[in-house]
Amino acid sequence: IMGGVNSEVVDSTTSILIESANFDMASIRASSRALKLRTDASARFERGLDPELVTPALARAASLIQTVCPGARLIDMQDVYPHPNDPRTVSLLTAKVDAVLGMHIEPGVMVDMLRRLGFTAELSKGETTLTAVVPSWRSDVTIAEDIIEEVARIVGYEQLPATLPTGRLPHVERDPRFLAERKLRRVMVAAGAFECRGYVTLAEADLDRWSVPSHGGFAHQVESASLVRLRNAVQADQDILRPSIVPNLVKSLAENLKHERSVRLFEVGHVFLATGPDTLPSEPVTLGIAYAGRRERFDRFHPERDGGDDLDFFDLRGAVEAVLGAMGARLTVWERSEHPALHPGRAASLVLDGTRIGTVGEVRPDLARALGVEDVRLSIAELDLESVLTLTGGIGTPIPVDRFLPVEQDFAIVVDSAIASAEVEAALKRGAGPLLSALVLFDVFAGEQLGQGKKSLAYRLTFTAPDRALTDAELTKVRKRIERTITQDLGATLRA
Repeated sequence: IMGGVNSEVVDSTTSILIESANFDMASIRASSRALKLRTDASARFERGLDPELVTPALARAASLIQTVCPGARLIDMQDVYPHPNDPRTVSLLTAKVDAVLGMHIEPGVMVDMLRRLGFTAELSKGETTLTAVVPSWRSDVTIAEDIIEEVARIVGYEQLPATLPTGRLPHVERDPRFLAERKLRRVMVAAGAFECRGYVTLAEADLDRWSVPSHGGFAHQVESASLVRLRNAVQADQDILRPSIVPNLVKSLAENLKHERSVRLFEVGHVFLATGPDTLPSEPVTLGIAYAGRRERFDRFHPERDGGDDLDFFDLRGAVEAVLGAMGARLTVWERSEHPALHPGRAASLVLDGTRIGTVGEVRPDLARALGVEDVRLSIAELDLESVLTLTGGIGTPIPVDRFLPVEQDFAIVVDSAIASAEVEAALKRGAGPLLSALVLFDVFAGEQLGQGKKSLAYRLTFTAPDRALTDAELTKVRKRIERTITQDLGATLRA
């Protein structure tokens, strides 16, 4: 790579030792990078040189020295070549050359072309087999296709015939995961959000601020041992591959919120979770969402035309429910959850078929201010799309149009204040059975009329049957079964 100062030629030099050598290209490249030393010698040797050039190069150097200094004498010469390279031999059928190039070339013409390029070429077996010995300086020629390329290059690429491909096109198989991700992106854009692309690395301080390693992640189980660290991080302080999308997504939201009334961002990407020593990390596809800011002044859900209120948990819940519905996860259960980074009472875990698939919640106000989001609510969500796609198959099946008119009925249910609406919804679904096609909570009431520690939840249930119109007798049976279920399971009463 680089010679030493004590081996330089100076005015008093009387004896010269000339070394003509060829070095291993991989070793030179690795040493040059490790030492951060780039020279003309390393640039040449790391690309690979012909080892047979060593002796001619030595003879040429000695000849030039004698030309410049006629009195110089060659005293001795030694040649050390412990492992000479055997010449490579490539054999192929001459018919293969015609098949690949799409035109006929006489075997004798092929031999002549290769010999002019320095190859030793011969024909055998009645001119059906071509054998070529590759010269030492052509390290790029290793297989039969390389020989064919040399023939085509000499013939001229412009001489090769142009033909259209024939045959039947294969059936296109769409990747269901790609289709599902594309669909949920469209759903999020329709909900008013913008897609974001964030960095995949973050600092350990960011995770500590969100209490991710100590209390688990939002969509995945994250522990300190499961963090994937980089040895050669671009930024020394950001050496962890993200186990969660939320931290960097909220950073982007805070910057954009300086210039906008409201910001709704989402990102679909991989997170990185260690699986064990000497193994590659798991990279599940994850959806991260972050909402903050004021509702639009002319939004139809706006309470006052002349003021503004914050985007909150329920705005984010609507977007998450739209995503889950589009992916066929309509039976997802929302359970009350607690996380140190989230506001108490405004956080929920999402459970599908007994599997936790994500978290939705509002960030604590003090943490939001520390993150640069002030005077407005900050809501975040993270979903494990890998689990959702596995449980649902990717994309929700289309909902058929009912042949018979659906029937809607309202149920006002009085329960203890400590009972979550998700438990009531689950009981309603068990009692209603297969005739239930939709369920919506449209009112919550608490007052002295109900008693201490009680609340009233009003639901609108839609019933339909695919093959008949429902009768009053059938609906009466369903209503009684619902009343019996909520009384036995929840101790609730039916007001109306």
